[in-house]
Amino acid sequence: MKKQAPVRRRTAAVSIFVVFMLFILLFTYSSLNLKSIDYGYKMQALNQQVETLEIEIDKLRAERAFLVSLERVDRLARSRLGLAPPTPDQVIRAVRRSREN
Repeated sequence: MKKQAPVRRRTAAVSIFVVFMLFILLFTYSSLNLKSIDYGYKMQALNQQVETLEIEIDKLRAERAFLVSLERVDRLARSRLGLAPPTPDQVIRAVRRSREN
């Protein structure tokens, strides 16, 4: 009987070690799986934010194009500021003289 006790202890120790290693393996696998899922959600949120920002950029570009439109600026200059094209007597032509030595 004394010979069986060390064998049983060794078998029990190996069994406990194998169970512990399986536990560590399953814990690591589930931890990595949860991190993968978490990163997937974060990536989806960032992609949604990119789409939202691209739409906002398009809207701002359209608004900028409207605001700098020459027809709009001309209309505002005439209606709000009372500006008009210059008359011929208001135009002074500046002519650059060539240098002749």
